[in-house]
Amino acid sequence: MHIGHPIDLHTKQMARYSHETYLKQWRQRQVRISQGAAMAYRFVEVLSHSDGCSEDTTQSFLEMLQHAGAEFKAGVHESCTEDDKAYKLSYLRNFTFAYYLASSRQKQSYEEFLEYFTFRLWSNGDAILRDAIGEDTCNAELKEAAKMDRYMQLMVHIYCNQLLNLAQDSNLPVVDDEQLLSEFKILHMEFEDKKFFDEIAVIRWQLMYSVAADVADMWSDEARQRVFLVDAYDLLNQFNTKAMQVDMAR
Repeated sequence: MHIGHPIDLHTKQMARYSHETYLKQWRQRQVRISQGAAMAYRFVEVLSHSDGCSEDTTQSFLEMLQHAGAEFKAGVHESCTEDDKAYKLSYLRNFTFAYYLASSRQKQSYEEFLEYFTFRLWSNGDAILRDAIGEDTCNAELKEAAKMDRYMQLMVHIYCNQLLNLAQDSNLPVVDDEQLLSEFKILHMEFEDKKFFDEIAVIRWQLMYSVAADVADMWSDEARQRVFLVDAYDLLNQFNTKAMQVDMAR
């Protein structure tokens, strides 16, 4: 039996990633998941305080919640087959989402953080990924993703109020602790050197869309949201030492 040359998986993979259409779809998929999760949680919060709302208003929020949840679920299913490091990226989004909520709602305990982290949408997404990818792969990617926990904590801590100020024209106090800023910059450079551009982009998108979901005026004003997202990404780029090719391409 003739055995041909082994398949060069790396070359085939890089050819896929260099394809402009795929790169655009990659970005759209990550945003779809991040935005879906953020909006779904926000509508859950709104509905929990909707006793005085009309039946039509409540129904409208329910429909928006269902749409956001469906977008999230569809994005996760697509990520299972299309994304390398799908579970790692999911963990990074989940952690950023939970840490932002804990910070912006001024929650201090690990138990409160965990409540956000295990929000049912993320739990459902976790089950989808583990079923599709397998426990061993997911656990290995989880171990790698957890190495960025401190980076995510610092990003949220440093930028949470800055982004909220951008989004709602407020004047919340911002972090000016030089030691923390220096620690964040060092970690950012370390992950740039490791070429974790996908990971950095996904963390940023989750943070930005979580902030946007907290500003009700942006739910229907796409132009305002677009301006915020551009300004927010410029702000988050301030510590870059390398071009974020992943975002520029996608």
